[in-house]
Amino acid sequence: MKRTSKKNIQKPEISNKKQKQENKSKKTSFLQQNLKYLFLVLILFYIASNFYEQTTGNAIFENLKSILQIPTIIIGVISLYFDKTKLNNVINKLFAENKKQSFLQKFKNLFTKKELPATALLIIILGISAFSLFYKLDRFDIFSDEVQLTQGAAGYYHTDEYRQWDFIKKELVGKAYNRAKPHQWVTAQSYKLFGINTWSSRFPSAFFGVLFILLFYFIGKHFVKDKYTSLIAIFTFALYFEFLFLGRWARMYAMIYPVFLLAFYWVFKFLTENNSFQIFNSDKYPFLQRYFNFNYIYFPFLLILLYIGLYTHPNITAIFPVFLMFLLVSVFIFRIEKKYLTAFSIAVTLLILQILFPYKVNFSQFTFFEINNSEIYNKALFGYPFSETINLIFIFLSGAILFISKNNNFRKRYLILFSVLFIIWLLFSYIIDYAPSYRYISFLTPFTVLLIVGSFMLINKILYNKIIQTILSLMLIASVLLSFSNHYESLYVTNTYSPAKPSVAHKKVVKNIQKDDVIFNHWGPKMYLSGIPENTKFLSLGSYQGRSFSDLYKEIQENPHGWLIWHKYNEARLDPELVNFANLYFKKYAGYGIDNYGEEVYYYNKQMIQPLELFQYQQYMPAANLSLNNSYCFVFDLKITNNTSENIFYLNNNDTNILKSYIKDKKLIAVTSDKDSIKYKIKTDVLNRIYLQINPKKISLKVNNENEITTNINLVPDLVKFSINPQFNGYLNNIRIYDFNLNTEQINTIQNDTKISEELTANGDKFRTLFLWKKK
Repeated sequence: MKRTSKKNIQKPEISNKKQKQENKSKKTSFLQQNLKYLFLVLILFYIASNFYEQTTGNAIFENLKSILQIPTIIIGVISLYFDKTKLNNVINKLFAENKKQSFLQKFKNLFTKKELPATALLIIILGISAFSLFYKLDRFDIFSDEVQLTQGAAGYYHTDEYRQWDFIKKELVGKAYNRAKPHQWVTAQSYKLFGINTWSSRFPSAFFGVLFILLFYFIGKHFVKDKYTSLIAIFTFALYFEFLFLGRWARMYAMIYPVFLLAFYWVFKFLTENNSFQIFNSDKYPFLQRYFNFNYIYFPFLLILLYIGLYTHPNITAIFPVFLMFLLVSVFIFRIEKKYLTAFSIAVTLLILQILFPYKVNFSQFTFFEINNSEIYNKALFGYPFSETINLIFIFLSGAILFISKNNNFRKRYLILFSVLFIIWLLFSYIIDYAPSYRYISFLTPFTVLLIVGSFMLINKILYNKIIQTILSLMLIASVLLSFSNHYESLYVTNTYSPAKPSVAHKKVVKNIQKDDVIFNHWGPKMYLSGIPENTKFLSLGSYQGRSFSDLYKEIQENPHGWLIWHKYNEARLDPELVNFANLYFKKYAGYGIDNYGEEVYYYNKQMIQPLELFQYQQYMPAANLSLNNSYCFVFDLKITNNTSENIFYLNNNDTNILKSYIKDKKLIAVTSDKDSIKYKIKTDVLNRIYLQINPKKISLKVNNENEITTNINLVPDLVKFSINPQFNGYLNNIRIYDFNLNTEQINTIQNDTKISEELTANGDKFRTLFLWKKK
């Protein structure tokens, strides 16, 4: 009885334990199966918020995304670990050893039935790349550092010497110009084919951009081992604003892209592949077989490329620390392959020699965490194709896959991509004291984009079915297209980097310059001044920092007739007193208030050079340069008394009044030089807001937004200077000039504006003043 009783007691205990285990197993199984969908929801949130931010410019989810970033990474890592069987299957299938093929055989394979869809997509993407790089290539004038390149390439074109060319004197000037010689040479060949112009100056950059996209497909496919992932990666990069900017800029940076990409690929192949020479594969030489079994076939080509790269831009030496990092990790991960120890030892020896005998690397720029440019380089390395937060999630998850997988082909390829990302971010963010800019690491960013896109596609392939993979891939493509559309105007419509059109503005100088006129200029290309007298004397307004007004005033007196030229964009670099002096007294032919070419062009003669004593009195008085080709509206606050009778302001040219406004018999009068006039009686001892609109054929006047009166006039299109009468014996304040006719809604808005704002909104549309003066 007791024995039977014990059995009866034990059965429920065993049964309960088994039930608990089954329940636990079911819970674990449920978690394993569904955790990845929680990760998917989080990823969709990140992508959706990225779309919202790109379309609205409102980063309202930024804090939430930062809070969720680490939990999302943890959930993603656990999801991958739960699916590690599929993870290994996917990676082993993708990164299986393939039979080596010749280049000719690989080319033939592109047109086989199996590869034809991918080849067709490649051709389409190349077409998109060519269009985006060459479309309106000469829309913007030569600007910034393009000036040096065009002068250097023109010098080589004319004389086969690496010196800069003077487009005015038609001769070489200055010392040897050794910057980026290979690129100068290529640009000179472009000049031979297409002539010296803006388009031919940028043709090499656009050409190398398209060449890079082609090479990036095949080399990218080598690292990610999937043709469609590589296609998405090159499509992503082909529409990347930063890449397109450099690919449409006459500088050496676009040329470095394919040069560095090919060099990087050959170094990787040299280190990771075995040599086919018998001596390294023979059992007679086991030491060579173990320690020196590199693929030497790439070595001579690699040396040539590195030589070209070094003389194109010294930052190409970044390839050295990247592979040093790769070799250091490889020594421990791939211990069985002793050649990595050999390569690392040689690399360290070369590093020591480089420190002892510096070549192309300036170690004085190394600060070791005394700087912090991480904000700029975080954006450069992690900020595309999605936002930094989501891109970092995929980078961390692919790092987790690197630990989970044991496939050495995969590990080597992703390890070198991680080496690029980590080393470049570390060096340029915290160690190298170098002017921070995307362009200086631009040729390295394709590898970070490849890592992000490759990780994104690989994670999707491991965790989700083909439908979800397709949806996520389309969302990535949509993000790329949205980013491109947001930058379309900066690429093809308005040069936001240097908004000036000297090719048009400088025609005014070429047309009107007189014998012995001098030209004071601040940077800018001389290419567009071709046609002025060859003996024209050029004087500098300064370089990065403008010269002092006191020095320039002496030189202006010594050269009593000539021109002043500068980009409006760079005006803040000039001495403000120089700008005010020219604005008050010199004749303006082009620039702000007259046209939208962004180039300030002034002419002066001896009569216009006023004494400094007068300037000190007048320099803060309202004055503006206008063109009567355009329409303007003058808005100002005016109070008069019964005794007010005086001129208010003038529009004059060479001391001739084209139009003047004055008070007489309590009437506001505007009269042209042809005696066409308009009159409006105004109230005394009250503040009146005046609206005077002028165009070449009509003048209209409105006071306090009341009845408008209009008169036909016939103004000759001319360049005029707006100035007020300093002896006006009434109250005049809050002078605003608009370079368009104001409509009823805009006038109503201005009438109700008590703050006298530069920018206002009417019917949802913003409008702003051309000039605004307020009494202090």
